[in-house]
Amino acid sequence: PKVAAGGIEVGLDLPLLPEWPMTDGIFGFEAKIRELEEPSPTNESAKCVVRLPILVNARLPLNFSKRAVLSDIPNIVHFVIGYPLRPGDSPTFSFVNYLAVVSALAVQQPLQIIVHCPREPHGFLWDLLKPHVVLASGRIVDKVFGNHVEDGEDIVEIIKLEALLQYGGIYMDSDIVMLRPLDDYMRDRRAVLGVAERHGELSGNVILAPQGSAFITKWYNEYRRYSPAGWRRRSAEFPTRLAKRHPELVDQLPYHVLNWPSADQRGVASLFDSFSHDFGGNYAVNLRSKQMQEGPFRHFGITWCFQCRSTLVSMLQALVPDPLISMVLPCLDRERVGITMETIVRQRFPNWQLIVVGGTDPDKCHKTASTWLQKRSLPEYMSRRVRVITAPSGDFAEIVNNGVAEATGAWIGVLDGGEELDREYLWKAAQAMSSETAVQVLTWGQVESRLTPQSVTESGPPDLGLFVRDIWERVGGFSGALPMEGVAWDFWHKVVQLGISSGTLGGMLMPRRQDLSNKRAIDDGIFKDEVRAMLQTRHSLLFSPAEVLECHQRLMGMGDSTRRLLQELALSPTIKAQDRSFISFWLALSDIRKGAFLTASIRLQPLLRVGALGWQARLYLVVALCEIKGPAISAEAMRRFAESYPEVRTTMLFNQYDMNCRNAANWPRGPQRRDL
Repeated sequence: PKVAAGGIEVGLDLPLLPEWPMTDGIFGFEAKIRELEEPSPTNESAKCVVRLPILVNARLPLNFSKRAVLSDIPNIVHFVIGYPLRPGDSPTFSFVNYLAVVSALAVQQPLQIIVHCPREPHGFLWDLLKPHVVLASGRIVDKVFGNHVEDGEDIVEIIKLEALLQYGGIYMDSDIVMLRPLDDYMRDRRAVLGVAERHGELSGNVILAPQGSAFITKWYNEYRRYSPAGWRRRSAEFPTRLAKRHPELVDQLPYHVLNWPSADQRGVASLFDSFSHDFGGNYAVNLRSKQMQEGPFRHFGITWCFQCRSTLVSMLQALVPDPLISMVLPCLDRERVGITMETIVRQRFPNWQLIVVGGTDPDKCHKTASTWLQKRSLPEYMSRRVRVITAPSGDFAEIVNNGVAEATGAWIGVLDGGEELDREYLWKAAQAMSSETAVQVLTWGQVESRLTPQSVTESGPPDLGLFVRDIWERVGGFSGALPMEGVAWDFWHKVVQLGISSGTLGGMLMPRRQDLSNKRAIDDGIFKDEVRAMLQTRHSLLFSPAEVLECHQRLMGMGDSTRRLLQELALSPTIKAQDRSFISFWLALSDIRKGAFLTASIRLQPLLRVGALGWQARLYLVVALCEIKGPAISAEAMRRFAESYPEVRTTMLFNQYDMNCRNAANWPRGPQRRDL
């Protein structure tokens, strides 16, 4: 329902909420609290094992209970994020924002959380919470009661007052962490505010109010006299002045309940660098994000929560996504798999997961990994972070895809079984994830701010690149169209096409590894230039037609061992239809060089309907027909092709094909034709 406030209807573009039944619930995440009862391997003393007043744990995938409260104030929580916003930008969802929202979800267990913002936020932490909130985006406030509004903090205050008038509920600033549910203060129709640190003034950092609250209405009506000059100072006085005039409309809570600590560096230090406060009377704490950015705590992030710095920081461990990072280990080398497993379990960062996937010999691999776990005698809280599974297929791409599908981490990394990782590997990655939450890919040793087709093509796939889980889903997983050497290479080409934001961690922690990939490449007869040519034809939109045509030339001359391996891959029962189409195309190119034009045309004819191949299959079908039926038949087809694909027509190789087809003169040079 719309609520008239100050003579206007407010929140006209905000979503209507469904009705929820009354439910009984327990505080926290679906009762998954046993993990907190285990000692953390990073805790150095008992004071570091500090639990939130309400036991929770952010085990992924996140799952929250919802409950109604018998009160005039509905159990709905509001956040306002991202104001002011520059044109064309979108708000970044920081680690502090994540802590605010996830603590409200876990502790208050609201029927709904509404995030009010100009545009949808971005970042992997937002992606984790998005399924659990209602997004009210697109709201632009430029006027209030006919008065122009430009200041970002004024816009936030207008939106939060309108949201409380329309829905009622709890408003929280986006740097407030909730420690205890606020049910005890939601018992009647009065608004509830906490006293700020100085002179008994009321603060608007946390507000509880029923729908259409009389106190909030009077507060909102103060904006009839809005003027930008000096408004922020005056607006801070409104709730205090109104409370003095109408004490019957508002409850005032002591300073420590909602607004502790003070907004200065001493107050911030009490949050992040002290064990002196026990939080016994705090229902919420203000992380003071503005003051935090101005002092020594500006780098606060995920890894701080595991460094035993303060009471609060230790409590916040429970809210860090767990597992944050899942590492997938295809078991391809049984002799080396234990070495890589050891380097994972010794990681300094504790919120990891390891998925070991049985490879070409799944039974032996499963036995090897399981035996290693038994001999290692890991503590229970750590051993349950390791899973050993068997893939239903021995195909390398499917092995990796099965591992990723089983992983629950927000970030994914794929190992190859030969790595020995530095103990700081995951720690440094977690630091980067929380400092740049908009980044979706992290690589080692890359100097570019973003991966490019050229860097991936020339240098190969990044060493131990990490990616958010959503990327794997968006690109359709790892493809089985290429030999093992090219599976990861192909995946990163697909990632580049998404245009995602990537970050780098430098090369100082590069993994030590046995060069297993080159060994496999030699054994299989796969050469790097052939795999690169397959990749460029598979991702032809990333390259110029001239570059793609050069790749076709290389694939025409592929070795017999490469050809046999492609034929074996095409018979795999798990390979996707599009992947099989590319294999048919590469084999057709080889057929053309061998002079088997009829075989090539039979392969190419059904590929005309495969959009991912674009112009490639059509060109070589015309070339094959030229040799089969002569230029009288195919010259017209070549002309139509040139008209349809002008970007290809200008290349040197196309003109050579065109000339050879028209003249039908000894093309291609090579072995004697063997038409079937």
